[in-house]
Amino acid sequence: MSYSFDDGLVSEKYNRRGAFHDVNTNTYYFSSANGVTYFRPTKNELRDDETQLLLHKVEVGQQAKLSHEMWNEESKRFELTFSENFEDKYLKVYVGSSNLISPEKQSIKWKLEGRDTTWTTGFDHVILIDGLLSGKYQLKIQSADASSSYGETIDIAINIKARLFNTVSVSMIFVLLLGSFIFFHIRDKKKKKYSQSNLTAEKAKDIIRKLELIMEQEKLYLDAQLTVNHLAESIEVPSGIVSQVFNDYMKIRFFDFANKYRVSEFIKCLQNGDNEQMTMEALAETCGFSSKSSFFRSFKEITGSTPARYARELKKKREPKS
Repeated sequence: MSYSFDDGLVSEKYNRRGAFHDVNTNTYYFSSANGVTYFRPTKNELRDDETQLLLHKVEVGQQAKLSHEMWNEESKRFELTFSENFEDKYLKVYVGSSNLISPEKQSIKWKLEGRDTTWTTGFDHVILIDGLLSGKYQLKIQSADASSSYGETIDIAINIKARLFNTVSVSMIFVLLLGSFIFFHIRDKKKKKYSQSNLTAEKAKDIIRKLELIMEQEKLYLDAQLTVNHLAESIEVPSGIVSQVFNDYMKIRFFDFANKYRVSEFIKCLQNGDNEQMTMEALAETCGFSSKSSFFRSFKEITGSTPARYARELKKKREPKS
């Protein structure tokens, strides 16, 4: 009987003179650097079998499969099936031998039919295979006995299924298609929305001038509840026309337009030292910002700095040089 990791072995290599047989319980103990292995056979029989090659496990990327998990009872062989883009693109096959030679002196040879034309021979009991493309392969492994004669062969059928598109590719294509649909949908929607408008470039310039003037003089942006409708009423222009000016001529959203003035007001407050009596958030609220997140995002987009850093740099400039 041959045993492998499947059966609970803790090591391939055991210490010299590290075996003990308890005749009272018929238990055999074998010590190794990894611990002690023991078993209690129901029948003792000395046999002179030929060396058997043992398949311990196979690692596919970061996942391990033991020999019994790969065994196909119908085909009477070991089988592995996975996709082409398996993690890290490698296989590690762990094998051993039932002979009593030290593992580092046990010769192993293997060949991957479907890729290799010659056998690879060595004393390493870990076979590394990487860079496999889609297709079917047959991994053949043999182990030498004490007389250096190679015995039985272990066959592992490997089937790598190709994927037409991997998950990332499908996701990217989906995002691109969705983005294209949204872009053209919005564009067509805008065309329909403004199709009845008689707004000209000259009229748009006049409306822009009115918008900037009323924001600077009346500081409507200090109202956190300001909307495009309220702004349109203030300059006596239909809200649809004002929206068209923002979208088609100014190329800016209404809230970005208003926040630009709010950030400018906040900077003026910093220059006046108002932040020494108020927190940044409270000061931003007096400048028309309705939320902390909107304030920080707009300030960073417009100035390229955070409010705190901007305030520190401004304070340094005001301090008298020694």
